[in-house]
Amino acid sequence: MQIDRWYTRRMEKPRLVDMSKSREGMERHEHWSVTEVFSEARDEERGSEDAYLVTDHCIAVFDGVSTPGGKKQEGMTPGQFAVETVKRAIAGNPGLRAEDTAPFVTESLRAAVREKGMEDTPSLVFVAFFPKQNRIVRVGDCMFLIDGVGHNPGIMPDRAKAEIRRRILDKELNLGASEDALIRHDPSRERVRSLRNWQHTHANNPDSRDFGYGVVNGEGDHRIDRDQDRQR
Repeated sequence: MQIDRWYTRRMEKPRLVDMSKSREGMERHEHWSVTEVFSEARDEERGSEDAYLVTDHCIAVFDGVSTPGGKKQEGMTPGQFAVETVKRAIAGNPGLRAEDTAPFVTESLRAAVREKGMEDTPSLVFVAFFPKQNRIVRVGDCMFLIDGVGHNPGIMPDRAKAEIRRRILDKELNLGASEDALIRHDPSRERVRSLRNWQHTHANNPDSRDFGYGVVNGEGDHRIDRDQDRQR
């Protein structure tokens, strides 16, 4: 099993079972099946910004990035538009190889945004399994486990924002604010929103050692890091 990770740092090296069969360059896949798929919207009115894809050549989970106040395109939020665009692109390309996936979906989204003339930047993260190659590709912080083992570290900008929120709320509690009052009006939210532009500078940025992270947003030229031959 080979795992490709696009700007996902601090990745463990799990021991993975090789369940595919390869003979003299002819790819085959055996023993793989999908037993259950499930997706539920957190906000029924807004709708889900997640999706999954199950085909012979790719099994994937997509997570659209929410854009507060983002303009809808064809009745879809920016996150939904990104997910549907990339899902259709992968489904329609049965010859797609794992190592070409991130550049391919990036260009697919870039072309769709250009065609629609969208002002917002639709984006998503995803994890995809290519059974014929026995490889997993992940962009961003989508989770995966193999035999209960995996590494899903999240992204450092989110950790930094969570720490800022914690400090702001702790300060308010120490000043006498009640938890109910903070639930009704969370003073940390606006501060976190103001960091959106700062976070964007670290997207798909391999030179950002501490805060760099992967996201499909139609921008950037992707490079790949590989963990190979993690088998038992």
